[in-house]
Amino acid sequence: MSPSNDSLENYFPGNKRWNDFVSCFENEWVECDFQNELIEQLSNNVDIAKVIYASVGTIALDWIKETVPALENLSPSECLKSFNGTRRLKTMLMRMPR
Repeated sequence: MSPSNDSLENYFPGNKRWNDFVSCFENEWVECDFQNELIEQLSNNVDIAKVIYASVGTIALDWIKETVPALENLSPSECLKSFNGTRRLKTMLMRMPR
């Protein structure tokens, strides 16, 4: 997955901003009754699991397997297979309306 100049991963604001963003979703995360399964399916990326659950709620386990146009038609799970894909996913999650 080599990024073009306009790929989302080129707009990732950095780990500090990502971690600050993730911390906003602690309250929603405690309500998730399938935390372990979601974390496992997201390659143990707890931070991404928290944001995905807060963003899509109870459909998270299905949503992570679906292709997403904003991710260049990859699924969130597929994005986690590469560094650039992970940055693409994080950037998209930060830009999603809530």
